[in-house]
Amino acid sequence: MLVGPLELPPRAQLLERYAALVERGVSARLSLEPSLESRRWQQLPIDASKVITAIDAAPRGEPSTALVPLVRAMRTTDIAGGVRILCAGDQLAIDFCHGLGEVALVHLILDVLLGAVDPRDPDLLAPYRNRLSPLVRAGLQTFGTSPRRVAAVLAEYRQRATRSVTDLPPDQVREPFRPAATTGVVGLPSAAVAELRERRDASLPGVSLVALSTQALWEAFTDTDLAVDDSVTIPFDVRRYLRAGTSTLSPFTAGLDYILGAGDGPRQLQADMDRSARSGRPVANLLMGTVKTRLGRRRAVADVHPVRPRMRLLHSNVGTPERSGRWPFTDPRSGYMLVASDPAGPEGVTVTSAAMSGNLWLTAEFHGSVFDPDQVETALGTVADRMYDLTSGGHSRLAACQNRPLPR
Repeated sequence: MLVGPLELPPRAQLLERYAALVERGVSARLSLEPSLESRRWQQLPIDASKVITAIDAAPRGEPSTALVPLVRAMRTTDIAGGVRILCAGDQLAIDFCHGLGEVALVHLILDVLLGAVDPRDPDLLAPYRNRLSPLVRAGLQTFGTSPRRVAAVLAEYRQRATRSVTDLPPDQVREPFRPAATTGVVGLPSAAVAELRERRDASLPGVSLVALSTQALWEAFTDTDLAVDDSVTIPFDVRRYLRAGTSTLSPFTAGLDYILGAGDGPRQLQADMDRSARSGRPVANLLMGTVKTRLGRRRAVADVHPVRPRMRLLHSNVGTPERSGRWPFTDPRSGYMLVASDPAGPEGVTVTSAAMSGNLWLTAEFHGSVFDPDQVETALGTVADRMYDLTSGGHSRLAACQNRPLPR
């Protein structure tokens, strides 16, 4: 995750703030050592000076995404806690283990580092101190108060989308999987986003930008020479099923699959998403996924892929991350958050969208050894026009402003 352009505090102050958050104990999760082998994670001493590294700003003309592989490379260092932070000029990059948490945890870390909240505030972690497991509470809140949802979820599972491609036949040519993390970015400026919202409200009332941009992404990739699966994955934040005033910093999302291409575009996708949310399917998915993980039924990452891979798109939306409204951007109008999330496997392409200062940023993470980076970049470059066409049916007038260049 990369954020900028920021007026960053001195490293000494960042270290002090991070250490103060670590001192809050397991509620802040930063002193935990993630493990796939045990349900009881160790609590370890954390040295903030090994977590936060400061380097010189990138040379003029170098893309901001250059920091992504640099912070990712810090994974090889011996850092307890699974969090690595890199500061370079007016940019801050965070790489973290998703076993510790997701967007909620990173929001908290950024709020603390950037001085938006006081890590010693006794009420800061109050929503995250749960006597009962948040997942159990979400299950009780969802299905205990409305047994009809059980029937609705079962009906959804009977009709749910299944991937159009199964395992490769034995005679299908395969290639060894060589990981090669690659990042692509497209940015829509606030003027374009505002116009899209207006047209969306007029032509597709009730359709979210998530549904609209997911459809646009799928169409953009489908219209290239790339093979694309008909099924897309959209993560749901299960925190919406917790009672007000309670939350969790731990991973708490469920990825649901939907079939695109055969329905009424973003309108149909939104209807399917709304039906899933009403039924409580995200809670059921997370419950089943947690049980499978604890039983040791984890899916191994494939070590091969077909010569002609079939892209599996996952679109995650992190909303408007600057919830406190007090991050020290040097130029709020050009504020950005780029979220490069590891794809689930060789054929995965994870696109994460984030709204910042009215701008919309979509960051794609994939393996350049599996998919042609130029094709992916070309597809991303058409997303703004496709979103416009989906809301108007006419030729886009946003071409002149769609691909706002990243800050250098």
